[in-house]
Amino acid sequence: MGCGGTRVAGGSRETLTPGEHFVENCQIRNISRLKRTYTPAVHLDGCGNRIAHNLFEDMPSSALRIEGNDHLIELNLIRNVVKESDDQGGLDMFGNPLYRGVVIRWNRWSDIRGGTQHGAAGVRLDDMISGVAVYGNIFERCGSVHFGGVQIHGGKENLIDNNVFIDCLAGVSFSRWGESRWLESIERFLPQARTPAYAKRYPELADLKENANVNFISRNLFVRCDDIFIRDGQVQLTALNKVGGQFEAEVAMTKPLPALLFEPIPAEEIGPYESN
Repeated sequence: MGCGGTRVAGGSRETLTPGEHFVENCQIRNISRLKRTYTPAVHLDGCGNRIAHNLFEDMPSSALRIEGNDHLIELNLIRNVVKESDDQGGLDMFGNPLYRGVVIRWNRWSDIRGGTQHGAAGVRLDDMISGVAVYGNIFERCGSVHFGGVQIHGGKENLIDNNVFIDCLAGVSFSRWGESRWLESIERFLPQARTPAYAKRYPELADLKENANVNFISRNLFVRCDDIFIRDGQVQLTALNKVGGQFEAEVAMTKPLPALLFEPIPAEEIGPYESN
């Protein structure tokens, strides 16, 4: 295909009503042959949609572009993407601190090492993206230049929990904003943050102006990574993270590691499944 794979939009961001659209059990590879950037396998927008059990591979830029709220991205296999682009991720989100409630869980991100000046990440939460959960993922051989397996740029209240990072440049990298830049940038989003729908669904928005750059990093396992964190500024809230070996990585994908309070990752369920 010359450009992207699918464009999916459903649900209401104003009322936070779910669309319940889904992209499931697909295989998308070798796309964007004419337009090389910003033409992902799935460009998702709206509220309350799902991307699950897919294979995305061999793409010059991002596999997933996610916009909106309360989406679920789970059990996908993403490999050999962001092969030519810079400052991108296998999954990319950008520019709105109210894109909340997105859960990225139980995916496998492999061999995402493009980038020239800034880098490439498995998951990139760019420019104010906040309140996203990255849970139970496997990142192997991800990150380059200045990016780790997960890159957070200017956001806060993101949860990076229960992931395994193997042979990555770093586990998590940060590009922190100063308080003045944060306050200036979020000003135009404050009216929507105060609407009844948003105030009820995301009560933490009452403190949107506070604690810029502070994210929650917990129960992650790092195996043979060059660094654990890059540019964390010692402001992140971290707990129960561990540097381990290949044996611990394999165990984490099959059963809990009690010493870490680590929950097993369903690695055998990741990717497409047989269907009639």
